[in-house]
Amino acid sequence: MLNIKKIECNALAENCYIVSDETKECMIVDCGAISPFEQQAISGYIETNGLKVVLYVLTHGHFDHCMGSMWVYETYGLQPVISDRDADLYKNCCECAAALGYTGLNVKMPAIGRCVNGGDEIKFGNTVFKVIHTPGHSHGCVVYYSEKEHAAFTGDTLFKGTIGNTSFPESSMFQMTQSLRTLSQLPSTTRIYPGHGPESTMEYEGATNPFLE
Repeated sequence: MLNIKKIECNALAENCYIVSDETKECMIVDCGAISPFEQQAISGYIETNGLKVVLYVLTHGHFDHCMGSMWVYETYGLQPVISDRDADLYKNCCECAAALGYTGLNVKMPAIGRCVNGGDEIKFGNTVFKVIHTPGHSHGCVVYYSEKEHAAFTGDTLFKGTIGNTSFPESSMFQMTQSLRTLSQLPSTTRIYPGHGPESTMEYEGATNPFLE
């Protein structure tokens, strides 16, 4: 059984998740923690629960989801797992942030540890997640889905009641539509853990989200 802790990070209210199972191994999903307060909230939870961080994954390369990556590397020795299609976006996240009006961000990014594609798997403890490629918000957006645990970390592809922004240069509404069709095939019992906002379920989104009609 998964234990999932959400910690809201940075000015864009990005959701960072610490995901653990009965082995006490865990992974960090999308660390946007830029302040010492946010970083302490993450490390404090990990220490209090006696967890061992063995995996760090990114749903995509936008700066608000990855600007805590150097802290993760320096603290836990882990380099990020990310789609190869978002590798450049990740490496140039400060420049991308500036282009969107978020000036003054000056963080170094550790080298990518592993690039993944749709159909790949990531593992920690007794838990396996399938990688689902969901372009639309960015070229390399992915969802990490556990069929056994009925859980999906959807990043900025699918939110409760809405979807991710498709107005960026690296976005495509056509691709987003295709990706949402893919996600709509997940079981209705699947719990959705998005990159921003509250969690949801596929059953709720299928019934209420206008982009899934």
